[in-house]
Amino acid sequence: MPPKRKVSIAPMIISQDEAASSSSREGDQLNRFRTMASAIAKQFTCSISQELMVDPVIAEDGNTYDRAGIEQWLQTHTTSPLDPSCTLTTERLLSNRAVREAIEALVESSDIDEDTCDEWREKKRSLLRHTLDLKRAQELFDAGRVMDAAKLGLPKAQGIMATRFYSGKDGEVKDLDKCFECATKAARGGDKDGQFRLGYAYYDGEGVEQNWIEALKWYELAAAQGCKDSMYNIGVMHEIGRHGVPQDDQKAFDWYRKAGEYGDDDAVYEVGTCYYNGKGVSKDLVEARTWFHKGSSRAVECKFMLGFMKVRGEGGPMKIIDGMTLVEATAKDGCAKANDLLAKFIETGAAFVL
Repeated sequence: MPPKRKVSIAPMIISQDEAASSSSREGDQLNRFRTMASAIAKQFTCSISQELMVDPVIAEDGNTYDRAGIEQWLQTHTTSPLDPSCTLTTERLLSNRAVREAIEALVESSDIDEDTCDEWREKKRSLLRHTLDLKRAQELFDAGRVMDAAKLGLPKAQGIMATRFYSGKDGEVKDLDKCFECATKAARGGDKDGQFRLGYAYYDGEGVEQNWIEALKWYELAAAQGCKDSMYNIGVMHEIGRHGVPQDDQKAFDWYRKAGEYGDDDAVYEVGTCYYNGKGVSKDLVEARTWFHKGSSRAVECKFMLGFMKVRGEGGPMKIIDGMTLVEATAKDGCAKANDLLAKFIETGAAFVL
């Protein structure tokens, strides 16, 4: 068997110029990769905070925001920061899992600026601490420890404490300063009761200097979450027109109607009155009678007006006995208009005239 042939391997000699060129190409490639990574990171930057998102969520306008950023935005706005024609609510924010995982992978790759990564990690730790605090706060709230839950930052608990301090009930002494403090925290956390209470504080100047512009802002945020009391009060502000809020009967009617559709008895009466007098809307006695009938089982003013219209045959058939029965019943319930009208009728025998 012939001996194996030895194969000699000549060493590869690379010149300094070739080495430098290779190193340069690798450096250029690395820079390109980092540039690409930075460009990708910009796509994951929240348009509100201008920072890399920690908890990305999709809003109703189709855009993705950092949850903290969009929730803070919605504390003082009801529409999208990128599309003012689109109404947003915190309840309909959906987690964007795909974007979150992509951001986490990008941070772990170390392909982007280290300071950016450090800031992101610190924000994530803060978010975790905040989440744990809110979880503990919710447990305390469920156990009936509302004050302790409020101290840990639970907006719902803060809103309840604002109401307790306002009314001086449930073991708390009436304190408008504490009411304002709790309402402010609750409102900024998105709690509709806190937003209403803060709006009322600014409206009446309780615990803070009166400011109807601020009151209107917080009322509108609460109204966007279905707070009928806020809707009604917005209607009152537009009907009165004062302190920088323009008088506008049509807006007043629109807000009264919204509140009435949510079941606010005072608003139901105001809607009927607007239709009866043609204020902010075309005069329509049929609609007026319909709205007064809607509120007659709960609101004495509505019951009185329904009786009054039946006696006069306005907006429907004349039913004098039914109408008088309603008017007399409201007089017994303390309705001043009913008592005045009955006294005038007894004295003069004149037809019902308001």
